[in-house]
Amino acid sequence: MYSTVVLKNKDKEGRGTVYVQYSRGANEIKRIPTGVKVQEEYFDRAGQKLRKGATINTVADNATIQAVQANVDNIIRLHIQNKGDYPTVKYLEQEYAKLNDTAPAPEKSFMEYIADFIAFKKGLNRKGSTVKGYTNLRDNLNEYEDYQRVKLGLQDVVTYEFFERYTGFLIKEKRYINSTVSKRLGVLRGILNYYTDKGINNNVKYKGFKFENKTAKNQEVITVSVQELKLLNALDLTGKPRLDRVRDWFILECWTGLRYVDLMATTSHDFKSGYVKRYIEKTDEFIKIPIFAEAKRVLEKNNYELKRYSNHKYNQYLKELFGLVPGMNEEITKVRFNGNTKVKETRTKANWMASHAARRTFITLLLDTDVKPAQIMLWSGHTSFKSFQTYINKRQGEAAAIDIVNNMF
Repeated sequence: MYSTVVLKNKDKEGRGTVYVQYSRGANEIKRIPTGVKVQEEYFDRAGQKLRKGATINTVADNATIQAVQANVDNIIRLHIQNKGDYPTVKYLEQEYAKLNDTAPAPEKSFMEYIADFIAFKKGLNRKGSTVKGYTNLRDNLNEYEDYQRVKLGLQDVVTYEFFERYTGFLIKEKRYINSTVSKRLGVLRGILNYYTDKGINNNVKYKGFKFENKTAKNQEVITVSVQELKLLNALDLTGKPRLDRVRDWFILECWTGLRYVDLMATTSHDFKSGYVKRYIEKTDEFIKIPIFAEAKRVLEKNNYELKRYSNHKYNQYLKELFGLVPGMNEEITKVRFNGNTKVKETRTKANWMASHAARRTFITLLLDTDVKPAQIMLWSGHTSFKSFQTYINKRQGEAAAIDIVNNMF
């Protein structure tokens, strides 16, 4: 052999790239990348190959290394036979490039696959918030590529090992809480399932990866009580039309139970014969919700048309609005997890407010008025009681319950 196989350029996880190296004297060295990366302890320097278990498919990766080395050695051998001397590094580089020029087109990058997937979803008229989950994943994977100094192909991300490394990146480098990590992995699985179903991918090792989404038990669910809704309604917002419109949106959310994205997509045609009738994108189903008195009041006040806001702006304005409501300065501490590390965050109730609090309020208020869970689930569009339970503020009404017990005798 005229060349050697070496391991160089370790990434931040200690994995080096396997190269085929040609030396022509002390100062002329050319390394041809094989595209294989491995931890140093799995590289057999003496045998110039990967050790057993080095990668998910060691046999195939060793075959790739051997193929690159065979091409390099063949270029050198032919030059010696024809010219009687070893080729220069530049000559080797030029001849090896010619091999690549005649080779099949390289596999699409995973970023290209994601772009195709997003375009497909947009073609189905998916709303911006739905597509945002895919673009968030894309942006995180771009950051991962920069961090690891790699370019990902489809076959790079379908392995159990990749899911381990990517999860570690989201937890250790991005400092994401577990619920966000779980969302990113869920979106990634969805994209891979799509390409698996299309027959483009046949490696389903990724399906075996399970992320332990550790969460705090009995966490307080942020909802608004009937008394707080009355105080909200009583606010004098004269001269504050923006906050007045935000209040109307929130009250409408509280009395329809619609997700913000679905409510923002409604038109006057969706309110018919005393019901809200909408197709819900997230669950691919039609729902029919009664227009309760408070919802009707807000709709009539605005002639069934309200000014739209982005979700980010709306959540920002909600915090401002509830900062004006008496009693909303109560401090609430939430415990979340970054991997296995507890992360405590304390804010006033006003500063915990976000659009989804209204949907939780809808469910909690109806339960408090003894509406059967099955009926509420029909209106809210929940098909899983386990998921439905996460929307219930079990502590709402606690003070009244304590008073009842204390006054029993």
